[in-house]
Amino acid sequence: MDTTQSSVGSSTRPGLTHDVDLKAGTCSCEATIRVCRHVRVALIRDYKARTLRMIERYNHELLNEDERLELREAIIRR
Repeated sequence: MDTTQSSVGSSTRPGLTHDVDLKAGTCSCEATIRVCRHVRVALIRDYKARTLRMIERYNHELLNEDERLELREAIIRR
């Protein structure tokens, strides 16, 4: 899947995944609400991944290895 598409597992039906298109804001689930849980989860994952890439790119020279790992773990825990 590319960066605008994601796959999110169902919390109520183990083993079932839903395809999410972040660009269109759509999901393959049968939810009747506009922004289902799967779209929200995919958006959060995408935000975290983009944030980590940005931090790694800009702080690579500014932080030592231990500081980079600590910052990365803090973002992942959010």
